[in-house]
Amino acid sequence: MKKTSFIVMVTLAMLTAIVIPFAFHRASMDGILGLKTTQLLQNNWYINSFYIHVYLGGMALGTGWLGFLPKIRARYPIIHKISGRIYVLCFLITAITSIPAGLYAQGGWFSKTGFVSVALLSIITTSSGFMAIINKNVKSHRKWMAYSYACCFAAVSLRLWIPILHLIIPDKVLVYNFVAWFSWLPNLLFVRLFVVKN
Repeated sequence: MKKTSFIVMVTLAMLTAIVIPFAFHRASMDGILGLKTTQLLQNNWYINSFYIHVYLGGMALGTGWLGFLPKIRARYPIIHKISGRIYVLCFLITAITSIPAGLYAQGGWFSKTGFVSVALLSIITTSSGFMAIINKNVKSHRKWMAYSYACCFAAVSLRLWIPILHLIIPDKVLVYNFVAWFSWLPNLLFVRLFVVKN
């Protein structure tokens, strides 16, 4: 029974890690990249970093949630360890490659600041969480990784906020200014109020 559960959990994690990047690839092609200039879309440096950001970010989303399941930590610590390392590697690379995307974001300095800020926070929280567990500080590790995944989940929040904001704000650039901050600030606030305090 345990072996079957182990196989099912690993398979689910792998499928999630594969499916999510492709889903975000399509969403990015139809939405975010549609706002970019032709000149920027022909910049290989920007495009390559953008797609690394999209695919590895999807893998981080697809594996990171496993770290928050108590039963996985207790029954299958090897899954927690492996998925955690995959998450940290993927999300750190994602955060680094998201900086160029942030610098070229629509909406001017306000949106650029929002996207670059979450990229830097992603690096800080993820590396802090990793170093905490290396130093066997489990409590600190859990806190930092909760904040890290809140930053990672900004990719989902952004795509949820855009259509909602479009209902009340017709200007695409103005929507982007709002979503640059709404995509991650509420996530961090939620973690602070309902996860870390408990």
